Amino acid sequence: HALVNLSKAETNIWLAFGHLQRALGETSYPSAIRSAFADSSTVKLPPIYLKLWSLGITGILTLNIDRFASRAFSFVRPGKGLREFEGISANRHVDVLRSGTPFVVNLHGSIEDQSSWIFTQDEFEKLTELPGYKTLVQTCFTARTILFMGISADDQGATRHLDYLKSQGLNLGSHFWLTERNDSTTHEWAERIGLRQILYNSHD
Repeated sequence: HALVNLSKAETNIWLAFGHLQRALGETSYPSAIRSAFADSSTVKLPPIYLKLWSLGITGILTLNIDRFASRAFSFVRPGKGLREFEGISANRHVDVLRSGTPFVVNLHGSIEDQSSWIFTQDEFEKLTELPGYKTLVQTCFTARTILFMGISADDQGATRHLDYLKSQGLNLGSHFWLTERNDSTTHEWAERIGLRQILYNSHD
């Protein structure tokens, strides 16, 4: 299929997903996504999620749709309350920081709710236009210290959000980025976006 070949050649993942969405159609596209995440509710949790909640953090904003963050919370803090919602529902949850309840925001949606998925350029632009999304993210950046993990300078899923925040005039200088990459491209990107790097060696 021409659109499938186009998606393979496309370096912009947002556009590539758009091509795949049109190529597979309204039924096969979500089925393929769900198939890829079929084991997400039962697979062993990555230890990093458990360690993060053990640190006493107040919330996680994740770009993953696998719901590992909320599963890990239930494991580390059984019986404790958690407020979990999708990025597109941010309008109803802008008070989450004031409530004091730990939270997980699935910015790109959750596997169970197809209407919450953010994979294409059009979907991302609609998300960032939501007043609740803007308010939530800006409040997090002004009221909390943010630690970015699991992203890189060439991760379009994450950098698109950061570029958006920078374009909105938010100063990210009081927030941090945990990374093993110390190449010039990575360093220049962090300097431009305004994040302070915490470097580590991933060996062993």
